[in-house]
Amino acid sequence: MSKFLESIKKAVEHLQNEEKALAVSDRKDEANIVKIKINIYNICSTVYQVFESRGNDCSKAYIAKLDDFKKNWETSLAKAREHEDVEQALIEEIKLETLEKIKKSYYNYCK
Repeated sequence: MSKFLESIKKAVEHLQNEEKALAVSDRKDEANIVKIKINIYNICSTVYQVFESRGNDCSKAYIAKLDDFKKNWETSLAKAREHEDVEQALIEEIKLETLEKIKKSYYNYCK
């Protein structure tokens, strides 16, 4: 397993522990935020593994896919703000923040 995937695995484990602790302490909203982050880490991990298994230049294809996610989520964020949907705007912001962390991690381990 690559160091990048190991870093994602560790981040997910940490977030899962955090989510459990929040759920136990009746902090459901915060636990749900952590679940969103876990989801994004899992999506990015799966996409990376698919590109890696194809044996092509993973870096360009992977970053392009992450950029596609970013573009779509920025569009969703703009629509949520336009419709004053605070909850959806928060979700999109969390997704974008988490994606940026993953991209930074990718550059640290894979470049």
